[in-house]
Amino acid sequence: MKIVIIEDDKSIADVLKQNFKEHEVTVFHEGTLFLEYLNDEKVTVPDLCTVDWMLPGVSGTVLCSEMRKKKTWRTVPVLMITAKTDPFDIVAGLEAGADDYITKPFDLNILNARVSALIRRNARLQSTNESSTVITFNSIKMDITTREVLVEAEKVHLTPSEFNILVSLIKNSGNVLTRKQLITHLLGEGIFVTDRVVDIHVFSLRKKLHMLPDLIETIRGIGYRLN
Repeated sequence: MKIVIIEDDKSIADVLKQNFKEHEVTVFHEGTLFLEYLNDEKVTVPDLCTVDWMLPGVSGTVLCSEMRKKKTWRTVPVLMITAKTDPFDIVAGLEAGADDYITKPFDLNILNARVSALIRRNARLQSTNESSTVITFNSIKMDITTREVLVEAEKVHLTPSEFNILVSLIKNSGNVLTRKQLITHLLGEGIFVTDRVVDIHVFSLRKKLHMLPDLIETIRGIGYRLN
């Protein structure tokens, strides 16, 4: 795989580079240099990016947002690595375009499990053979191929995780999906993350679907369903 690491702490960057030694790894220690790389049309789009939040020059959230603006980078799995643990900070990172997050200090086994899950999920998305690439539900229109979402004819930008949650809920409309089921849809079987991860994604998704405030219903103690 081709992996891009954006991390200003050189000791952490070295650990990550060593961890991914079997792959082609490119490291950036500041955000401005990565932006030059991002805007170079000759660059081969990577299979994965790890992004530190607090970087000199340009923050990790800005980098995530810039990646999602580019069509060729829109589906690249992004793992945010951050010392921030406040739920509102995590929501901000996910809203900016990160697919998952891991807090410092981190265990390499957990990091590798998260990375493997993101890669598997992205591979499933790329190989999905839908009879129709467009899903509609009331005033929502979602294109599986282009990843574009229209709500009441207004374009809404969703992160890959938010997109997948909404697709899962639409395909199971009327049924309750447990948090465990949603985690499986997002990351695959055998990956342990807390229910809080799903709650944060749903919280962010609701904010973006503000024109449909009661669309996603919380089923206390169980999970979520479309209202």
